[in-house]
Amino acid sequence: MSESGHARRGWLSVVVNTTVCLAILAASVVGIVVIYRTEPTAQQIETKRKSAALVETVTVERGTYAPQLVVLGTVQPARDIVLSPRIRGQVLELSPAFVPGGMIRQGELLLKIDPADFENAVSIRKSE
Repeated sequence: MSESGHARRGWLSVVVNTTVCLAILAASVVGIVVIYRTEPTAQQIETKRKSAALVETVTVERGTYAPQLVVLGTVQPARDIVLSPRIRGQVLELSPAFVPGGMIRQGELLLKIDPADFENAVSIRKSE
């Protein structure tokens, strides 16, 4: 091939590429114009005011009310304490409030332990 043939092919390639790009650009511009011109316009519609819903009313009466709540969950105490005696011995009496969740007042007797073991331990210590 001659040099002029290559030059023609190169020139022709540039012209074709430019033409294709311009055609795509023109089609895009036409598409955008069509979209904007055919865009629907919003119409304002008057709305009707809704009337108030009908409700049933009741006269308030004084009385007692005990609400009932049904819930699921885990109850946790505000404080945990561990009770352990200073001495060993058999339990003779047990307070009825000494149960899980029981309410105990300060100074209330919880358990009465047999003092025999304690008294024996004291007498052994004194004899030493």
